[in-house]
Formats: sequence, structure tokens, C-alpha cells
Amino acid sequence: AILELSYADLPSKLKFCFLYLGLFPEHYMISVRKFIHMWAAEGIMQKRDAENLEEIAAHDLEQLFSRNMVQVAEMTVDERIKSCRVHDLLRELAIRKAEDENFFQIHDTRDDEISAKSRYLAVHSLPLDKNYFGSSTPPLRSLLFFNVRYHRKNISLIFKSFRKLRILDLENVNMYFNLPKGIREVRLLRYLNLRGTYIRRLPLSVGCLRNLQTLDIRNSYPVRVSNFIWKLESLRHLYAHEMLCDVPLKIEGLRNLQTLSGIRFEDVMHNNM
Repeated sequence: AILELSYADLPSKLKFCFLYLGLFPEHYMISVRKFIHMWAAEGIMQKRDAENLEEIAAHDLEQLFSRNMVQVAEMTVDERIKSCRVHDLLRELAIRKAEDENFFQIHDTRDDEISAKSRYLAVHSLPLDKNYFGSSTPPLRSLLFFNVRYHRKNISLIFKSFRKLRILDLENVNMYFNLPKGIREVRLLRYLNLRGTYIRRLPLSVGCLRNLQTLDIRNSYPVRVSNFIWKLESLRHLYAHEMLCDVPLKIEGLRNLQTLSGIRFEDVMHNNM
């Protein structure tokens, strides 16, 4: 009952933020930087705040810290919060509230089929013997995968069915070296996390994602990237580990770019940068 009161006291935007944290698995260490990028990509900030998306997202998360709705897990050397977690009881509250409001669904081995009404979906485990999206595709805004690194089959995503998708988090999902070209169909996508997916090449069709704000391609294998990054006019954060480029990438037109991480200086064009 006390936790219910704490939730009821939250402003509507912080309720949404708190419920979103419930998508992460139990005891999961949530990277604050990653969550801020995802929360900014949700698009609930006003257009006038477009330049300060990350600052506003960080402020929302700090409000939950100050109300003890989220726990600090790790600090950086300069005493900033690096990662956080949601207490088990609060996570249960978030899941129950989300189910009451038909807000999100967590898919694990107990679920037979994903609801056709789900807007926010976290896949915590995958069955090996059936189509886990069932006969109809829900109108998803966010699709997150956890703990499916060793799934024995390729994860088949029909991207034209996810045209409302804003966030796609495939971290540690084995994509068998290729991201399907159909990714171009997800025109509203703002956050694409391909970290640890073993992909070897970014298809040219990624250049169609004009709304993309965060692109993470940190992999243990080098990722080949053609000269299309300049088309991603909304891009704010680009994370890489090792890229292979046929020619230096043109990036000087990316007016919103804030983060360029893990990219060799010789892999980008330097004129007017």
C-alpha cells in the first residue's frame, strides 16, 4: 500500500518513466547512459526541448532516484550515477500497473502468445518451436530483447510489421552476421542497439532511418559501414568498436551529433567537421 502511494504521487511523465523501467529483468543492472538515450527516443518531450533531450531525460531519472523509486547500483569516478536497478517489489508494482493499463508486456516461457495490443514489449526468453509473435503483430513502439544470446535459431523480424517502432534493442542477440535490409521499413525508429549482435555489415537501407538518434554498433567483429551515415540527419550518438570503411565517412552535415565514440580519425572526412 505504501508503494502504491509513492506511485500515485508521481507526475504523469514520471509514472511513464517508472513503468518503462519495469521492462528490464529482475536484478538487471541498467546503464544510465543507455536508459537516457532510450527515454529521449521515446519522444514525449516537447519539440521546443529538442536540443536538450538528454538533459531532460537525465532529470526525469534523477527525480525517481530522489524519491527512492530507483536504486543506485554503480557510480563513476567523478561520482555520477553509472548504473541503477529497480527493487524487486517496485518492479512487481510497475509490472502490475503496466498490465492494468495495458501498457507493456514481458514475454517469457510462461506466455503462450504476445498480446496483439502490446505497445512496449520486452522479450526475456524465446521458445524454440513456434512463432512468438503469434498470428497478429502488435503496434509496438519499443521492442527490447534480454538474455537471448544463446538462442539456437535466427531471430526472424518482419520489419514492415513494426512501422510504429521507436526503439529496437537487440543487444547480445545473435543476428547471424546480417541485419535484414527490411530495417528501412521502420522509418520512425529513433534508437537502434546492435551491440554484441555479431553483425558484419550495416546494410545501406539503414540510411533511410532519418529519425534515428542513437546507433550502437559495438561488436567484437569489425562492422563494415558504407558512406551513408550523413543521411541520418537526426543522429545524436554513434557508438562503434571497430569499423571497416571503403571510403572516409561524410559526417559534417550531422548538426545534432553529440557523441562519436570508438571511431578512428581516418575513417571520417575532416572537411568542415
